[in-house]
Amino acid sequence: DSSALEYRRLGPQLAALGIDVYCVDLLGWGYTQLEEVKSFSAQAKVEALKGFWQTVGGNGEVVVGGASLGGAAVIEFAAQNLYRPSSEDESDSSESTTNEEEEEGFVRGTVLIDA
Repeated sequence: DSSALEYRRLGPQLAALGIDVYCVDLLGWGYTQLEEVKSFSAQAKVEALKGFWQTVGGNGEVVVGGASLGGAAVIEFAAQNLYRPSSEDESDSSESTTNEEEEEGFVRGTVLIDA
């Protein structure tokens, strides 16, 4: 798939800097499994990305990137899961503040690639 070619150099360069890099095939594109998929809608693509990050990243903070249709999917993914710091005093390290931050989202930024 052409997206794999777009990332073949970028991924290793980021990894060399100590950054964990995952290149996920967009639902219905690339090398994804198509059996038993009921929907290829835009929302289904976002849900697939969310499921991947829940499983692999445990919904930890992340910066997401994409090219072309993948860029559109990560914009929507980020919008639905955008990190929003608590409005409470940041010096308060109570557990309730931590839980609120986790509930507010985990996407810290997006990168759109024009290859």
